[in-house]
Amino acid sequence: MPKARSNQNKKTIRKNTHYLSIFDDDGVVNYYGIPAILLNKTKILIYSPFSQKFALLPSILLDKQETVQNLRKKGFFASISFESDKLKKKKEINLALSVTTGCNQQCKYCFADTEFLGSKTLNLKGIIMEPEAAIFIVKRLNLFFKIRSIDFLGGEPTTNIDAIKSAVSAVKAVNQNPVFIIQTNGIMPNYVLEYLIKENFFLSVSWDGLKSNNLFRGCEGPKVEKNILKLVKSKARFKVHMTIGKWNIGKVLSSIKWLFSNGVKFIHLEPLKPLGMGKALVNQVVSPEEFIRTYFRAVALAEEKNKYILNYAFVNLFSPNDYFCPTAAGNGFVFNPGGLISGCYRVQKENYAFAKSFSVGKWKKRNEQINFNPAVFKRLDFKGSKFIPCKKCPFLYICSGGCPLNHLEFNPENTSFIRHIDPSVCDLRKGLITKAILLMYNYALRKKPHFLNGWEMFWQR
Repeated sequence: MPKARSNQNKKTIRKNTHYLSIFDDDGVVNYYGIPAILLNKTKILIYSPFSQKFALLPSILLDKQETVQNLRKKGFFASISFESDKLKKKKEINLALSVTTGCNQQCKYCFADTEFLGSKTLNLKGIIMEPEAAIFIVKRLNLFFKIRSIDFLGGEPTTNIDAIKSAVSAVKAVNQNPVFIIQTNGIMPNYVLEYLIKENFFLSVSWDGLKSNNLFRGCEGPKVEKNILKLVKSKARFKVHMTIGKWNIGKVLSSIKWLFSNGVKFIHLEPLKPLGMGKALVNQVVSPEEFIRTYFRAVALAEEKNKYILNYAFVNLFSPNDYFCPTAAGNGFVFNPGGLISGCYRVQKENYAFAKSFSVGKWKKRNEQINFNPAVFKRLDFKGSKFIPCKKCPFLYICSGGCPLNHLEFNPENTSFIRHIDPSVCDLRKGLITKAILLMYNYALRKKPHFLNGWEMFWQR
């Protein structure tokens, strides 16, 4: 029985008893919680993210009880549940610090409500997090949690390098093996870049391609490209994040070739979403079919060079989960410079439309207070299996329901029990995952490793 060749920790989840015998328009059915793909009139391919195994069955055997029993013995189905972690002393958490609302660029599709600083200055306009505040947050949280990682956000977080340095020093004093992550537009002074490299940060550098970077980012592309080359030379741990829209989809493959030829190993492709500031660019959104076609052409390029193309649809492809991200499970906090503690990196201010759904508390350095709201924290449990349209989906534990905030923005009538999901996002993820499974199976038959486990390779330390 072919097996996907990927080194992953095996996890299992609550048994999903749904079995829909009617295949959808894409020829996929929910087979007791895992996907079964109709290859032709007589053959069905089953993939288990729990065992990372494939089974090719005659269609007439799909309904046989013996088939189900045999697959269960081989670990194809889920068995136990991932439950939302509760607040416990010394529980591990993922901490995010939004160290500034200011930014040195003007990306027209940015999720954040940022204040433009000007690309030639580090004068910190907007709201910033003081270095002493970053230290206070780390030290106070360490009394109750083990801080597994810190993700630095903004605005452009590198414009407040003092707060970053203070937080890093504070965490290293109490945790011998912390993970540091930063989301950046790539525009920063040399001394800042060198510091991030020295401290072994995982970097996500936003860049939309050769001659495409300036169109909607207001970003000086050659400067970003210069810093990307520095990261390659320094053997830093980073990925290049490319937002794909109509303005650059025709050029993205040539840009990917340029990145690969210059030593970049990980490239993260995501389609433009008409949310937040991106609502004004709805005419630049590409169709799911066009993105999927381009994505797997990029994967083919990556395989030739032993490189990786990433997408959020594949985060749980080899480690099935009921939660799309740590904050959806309630074990991640975002401390914003204005005093809001939120459960989502996109919720940075109290006047945000869906702040009530994700606001878990407030903090004040002046009074040395961190106050969590137990009622809101308990409600912050966006389990994919709670999303009504997702309950019977064959990709539930791979897709994990997707981003709950996206669904809230798509239909404000949603609650923590998501009743409506964005169909374009759903179509995109189903298409990506279906094609990925078929590609992995093809490689498994040839006993060759595939290159769809990019997320696992990226996070290796």
